[in-house]
Amino acid sequence: MPHVCQAEQTLIAAVKKMTELKSFQWDREPPLLDSRLDDGVEDDIWTALRFCPNLRTLDVMDASDNKIPGSDTKFRPIQESQVCQPNTIFSWG
Repeated sequence: MPHVCQAEQTLIAAVKKMTELKSFQWDREPPLLDSRLDDGVEDDIWTALRFCPNLRTLDVMDASDNKIPGSDTKFRPIQESQVCQPNTIFSWG
């Protein structure tokens, strides 16, 4: 899945530059990169969202009970994310 990781890294870099971003929706499989658990990963999508001071709405589909196709690895839950900012609306799917 190297191409998926590269695409996620590109998204992370872009989100960090979107300081005017007001809402973000993640409605696909959970991200592959996790800065808390993966060696060599400094940023993931959730830490990148901290660079968005105007973010007010975050909609997330949490599919953490599912397995990654073709792998014995389970998706990682995102509820422990440290994205929280004051006045942000969260919606868990």
